[in-house]
Formats: sequence, C-alpha cells, structure tokens
Amino acid sequence: MGKLLAFLLGLIGLAIGSQAMNFTTLFSERLDERLVELEGLALDIEQSWEANNLSRDTVGENCVRYTADVSTLVPCLRDLLIYSRYEMLASVDERLNGAAPWERPILLGQALVTQSCQTPVVDTPNLSPAEAEDVTARVEEAVTRLRDSRSAGPICVGDIARRVADDYVMTKAAVPTSAVGIIYTAGGFVLFWVVFRLIFAIIGLPFRQRYAY
Repeated sequence: MGKLLAFLLGLIGLAIGSQAMNFTTLFSERLDERLVELEGLALDIEQSWEANNLSRDTVGENCVRYTADVSTLVPCLRDLLIYSRYEMLASVDERLNGAAPWERPILLGQALVTQSCQTPVVDTPNLSPAEAEDVTARVEEAVTRLRDSRSAGPICVGDIARRVADDYVMTKAAVPTSAVGIIYTAGGFVLFWVVFRLIFAIIGLPFRQRYAY
C-alpha cells in the first residue's frame, strides 16, 4: 500500500516539476510589471526623505517615537512599508534575472519561503525593553491594518505567486519541451517518490517488527 501511495504522490511531484520552468517565467513577467509600477513611487519616497534629511531608519524611528496612536501610525509607516517591499521585490527580481534558467525555480522557491510580508524593522536603541515591546506591538498592528486595506501599495512575493497560480492551471499550464523542463519533471517525480517512500517505510516499520516475532 505504501509503495502505491508513494507512486501516486510521485505523479503529483511529476506534475509540479513539469510546470516549474513555465510558472517561474510567468512569475518573473508579473514581477517585472509590478516593479515598473512601483519604481516611480519608491523614487518619490526616497527623494522626499532626502529633502527632509531623513533615512529609512530614521523615518521608522520617528514614526514610532512621535506617534502614539495606531490610527495615525498607519500613514506614517506607509512609505516605509512601500519602500521596504519594493526593495524586497527588486532583490528577488535581480537574483532571478542573474541566475541560469535551471536555477530560477529553486531561487523562486527560496524566495517564497524566506521573503515573507515582513514588518519593517524599526530601530529603537534608546528605548527600554518595555518601551521597545510596546513599539513593536504598535508597528505590527499598524502594518496589519495596512495589509488589510491594501493601501500599502506593493505586494509580496507570495501574493504575486498566488495571483499567477489563480489563472495558471486552466490557461497557462504547458508541457515541458526543453531539457531543463524535462529534468525538473523527472526530478519532481523522483523527489516525491523517494521522500514519501521513506516516510511510509518508517511509519510501517513498527508493524513489520511486530509481525516478525
């Protein structure tokens, strides 16, 4: 039974692996489009900070230091959140464009795991531990409100991937024809089959030992 389940799950891995290259290409296209939309906004924010002798770190510190109420902290943090997300997306785009074709699905997978919609880090070196904890709580609440309202502008790597996936299965799925695509297809099957074969073998080990006596 375990061998059959491992084989069936291997077929799922085959299906996933077969779409890795195409999905990554579509993701890169959507990411490039989003960065074009955000580049001008990020530049305006940076110029505004420079005009007021501010940096990214000092903007965040001023927000939390002089804004006590979350409702007013939200617009204060908006530019910081927009800029940090733009930097994150630009970093992912640079890595994907600079990688070999076979590396890109792997890098995209890493980005989906590590590049979350994180809260901007606000430096609070002069605050007591209790004050720093309060600041962190207010920042997290403010960022949550920004995400819920979608007024923060940029979206995250995971958001872009989900939007690509929403219309992918019915309209974008393709049979791999390149050597790299075929390798990913075979690799998906082998990886899923081996992993789940080991898992089922470990799960069944106590039962085999029991009936061996």
